[in-house]
Amino acid sequence: MPKNIVSIYRIIMSMVLMTTTGSVALILKWISFGASTKFGTKYIIAPSSRLILLLAGVQYKLPRRSVYPNRQVMYTFNHNSYLDVLILTAMGIPNTRFFLSETTFKFIHLTISAMAIGVHYIPMKSDPARRAKFFKEVEKDIMQSGHSVFVSSEGVHEFIHGIAPFNRGVYHMAMNCGMDIQLVYLDVPKKMNALNDYKFNNGTVEAYLMEFISTKDWSLDVLDDKIDSIRERFLKEYSLKNDLHS
Repeated sequence: MPKNIVSIYRIIMSMVLMTTTGSVALILKWISFGASTKFGTKYIIAPSSRLILLLAGVQYKLPRRSVYPNRQVMYTFNHNSYLDVLILTAMGIPNTRFFLSETTFKFIHLTISAMAIGVHYIPMKSDPARRAKFFKEVEKDIMQSGHSVFVSSEGVHEFIHGIAPFNRGVYHMAMNCGMDIQLVYLDVPKKMNALNDYKFNNGTVEAYLMEFISTKDWSLDVLDDKIDSIRERFLKEYSLKNDLHS
């Protein structure tokens, strides 16, 4: 079967499956007034994301649930593949809400699943006033609810084989909320990563936890230095993995 036909089939099947399972989880969340969110994340969305990865020809290695921090943290990861959303939801981390750009609203299948597990939609930098209001409101929600958050340090950008510049806002938020930071590395080999579409080559991806960063001694005076240090850590990890895959 021609490769393009296989790719189209995989894309259609993946979207149908994501829409179906996301709808089931979202309906359960609505009728239970949110009580089923943890169940939906663990038993509906996570298994369906793993199945979608397999349908796309992608094998995966994920952390055991026992290694995740058992308290409120900010997870942050390197984001340069369309596979990332599936990898992250396949991890099935409980009591965690994802930050997604408002530009993802156009992907209905993704929006349904995101609403089912919990999401904060972050405004674009082109609207600084609304973005500032968003962070003020979400910081209040984080401190009241006790849930963790999963954010991309690189924010909205064109995907590259590497590590893009980091955003300051999410780290300022972590500092204000007193949240420590768990670094998560997503290893998507260059040979299988389609930067501009969903036509992935077969292969194996891996997600794993790196350092746990305390924000206890952070202040505005050192915030930029702390962010630069974390980005350097991701750059070193990328270089190491890139050498291994070469």
